[in-house]
Amino acid sequence: MGSTFKQGCLLVVVALLVAGCRGGGGCRPHTDYQSSRPTEPLRAPDGLQLPDGQSSLPVPAGPRQPVTRTPDGRCLMAPPSFYVTDPNKLDADPQYAQAIVLDTGAFTTEVDALVPEPSGGAALVGASRLTIEIADFLSAWAETWSRREAQAWFEFYDGGYFPSGYDSSEAWRQTQAERFSIPAVTVIVYETLEVEGQPNGDVRAQFVQRFGEEPNTRSVLKALVLTPGGGKGWSIIGERIIDVL
Repeated sequence: MGSTFKQGCLLVVVALLVAGCRGGGGCRPHTDYQSSRPTEPLRAPDGLQLPDGQSSLPVPAGPRQPVTRTPDGRCLMAPPSFYVTDPNKLDADPQYAQAIVLDTGAFTTEVDALVPEPSGGAALVGASRLTIEIADFLSAWAETWSRREAQAWFEFYDGGYFPSGYDSSEAWRQTQAERFSIPAVTVIVYETLEVEGQPNGDVRAQFVQRFGEEPNTRSVLKALVLTPGGGKGWSIIGERIIDVL
């Protein structure tokens, strides 16, 4: 009886641990600390002294809102995504990850600090070949956008592409060409890039994009659907903003 009870308790503990490891994937809008309140001051009995309270941390006053997301939209409770390259090559040559270089030229990105290259490029350490390929495509896409070269930028899209809200590809391209007359730059936060291959060969890429001109800049969480082919190796056939950050 005792042995069976202990085994049952052990199974419950293991199940709770597994559930804890698998859960918590989303951002919780409310957390326990929001209900925290200061306690009454300590009172020492006669003959005793109060401990030194100079190092104590007081509970902040006023309403407190939970910080569940970073400025680029990632959940603080979720681990960063990690893309594994060829494990055999990584085991044989630890420098292999540093050899995966994203050629961004002089175009500055936040990933530059990871593994700086003499050429000024940036390395996506541990990324798969597909991720590197899509990141290279997006780098050229963003750099062309920042140079405000509308016709060259359209080459990254499928010839018949136009988003919802437009009647035709021609109408969309005309509107975009007019907007390109306004100076602006865009930056892709490569550490947020998530690349997912589809069964039909297409690829879905999700990332944080910052654009505009200082001090008026905006950040969005964007998703692109790319299909193989075209003069750039890939063509954008779908684009949408998931969230405004």
